[in-house]
Amino acid sequence: MQQTEILSIAERLISAYHAEDFELVLNQVTEGESPSTKLLVKMELNRLMAPCHKRIDLRGRVSTNCHEYQLDGLSHWLDDRAFNSYHHLTRKYGGYTEGVWELLVDKKTLSNLGDEQRNAHRGDLTDPQSPYLASPINLGYDLKRKECRLKVESQVSITLENGETIIGLSVDLSSSGAKFKVPGTFDYDLGQIISVSFDELAETSQLKEITKPIEYRVLGVDGLHGVSPVKYLRTLRLTRTNAVELVVNKMLNTESKKVRHDNQDRITRARTRGFEHTYLKHACNLPLFFSGNDLKVALLTENNQDIWRYWNDERNQQSLASLFSTERMEMLVKAGIKGCSNVLYTFTHEHNGMKLFYSMMMPEAERQERQLFWHVGGRRASWRAFRLSVFELSTDDMLTISKHYGELVGHDEKLTHFAYFKKSVTISLPVTTYLPKSRV
Repeated sequence: MQQTEILSIAERLISAYHAEDFELVLNQVTEGESPSTKLLVKMELNRLMAPCHKRIDLRGRVSTNCHEYQLDGLSHWLDDRAFNSYHHLTRKYGGYTEGVWELLVDKKTLSNLGDEQRNAHRGDLTDPQSPYLASPINLGYDLKRKECRLKVESQVSITLENGETIIGLSVDLSSSGAKFKVPGTFDYDLGQIISVSFDELAETSQLKEITKPIEYRVLGVDGLHGVSPVKYLRTLRLTRTNAVELVVNKMLNTESKKVRHDNQDRITRARTRGFEHTYLKHACNLPLFFSGNDLKVALLTENNQDIWRYWNDERNQQSLASLFSTERMEMLVKAGIKGCSNVLYTFTHEHNGMKLFYSMMMPEAERQERQLFWHVGGRRASWRAFRLSVFELSTDDMLTISKHYGELVGHDEKLTHFAYFKKSVTISLPVTTYLPKSRV
């Protein structure tokens, strides 16, 4: 039998190597082969499954950044994909064995990893060499920290709910939560509770409080399923302890470090605010602010004037406020619901020199009534469809915005909700498309 065939059989038997009926499986797989073939397969398996004590150092062998990891008592330098492959292979081989080491340091494997990375970014807009590379901007994000937050990469041991223990890195630490970088091989569910041991911080900080495991709840998992070699867990701390806070304060023990840390937050806030002002000037949506059921403020720009002028009556008076009746606001604003979105259909009708507005939202009518409304309004040049989204302001936003609005009007006024009009594509409907069956 050829050497490649022996290796192929040994590869198939890896998962059954530690099973009690391994000999039976081996006999079935090598049935009809010579005794020497069976012996060679068994020798190859014993070699691949033997415990390994060699260190892996991929620095200079791969084009991506490598980090140091303490895995199975050994120090390795791995990049993200090799880090993910290590966990995948150790699960397959039942530990760190010669087979795992050979696959990770094999030149063909490293070449394939490099090809995957190059192909993943080839022609992609996020390619560092792309002239269209741009960082995403999270509008409406105001960085006001109530606690110190530290970006530090330190090795952690994470125990999942199913008992599996993995090695990861802490990316962002604060008193109330943390962000961890973990291998993409494992499944992470939202809401699951993980136990985290800060191994590296326990050695360097010399604080007894940080040596104990801390429980976190997973609030978010960043990274494409089945694609990303690593994922990022956004978590909330559950264990009552001030260990992380003590570590963060100790690392920011000097005034210069605190000033530099605060300046980074100010730069982030200034950058976001600048993009917000630029975006608002060119936005085509019509932002609205409410105090309960009453419309109080509309933000006008050069690009949303057509929406604003659409609601002017025959006297050129604004009638947008009459659109939000008490019954309609009760439908849009409900206790316990942060946001609501709906489609508003509307058209105008001239009668005795007056301009009348007709509007309807989807939940306000039955199916036949909606069809009749679409049929009548869709034939007119004034036919419009708007996306109306209403959001409840948070307590902090409510206080901040109400303060500025009170200064503008000269008296205290509490703004409670924010909404925006988004103009949809105007479509003229055929004459008979939406007639009820009884009227056709």
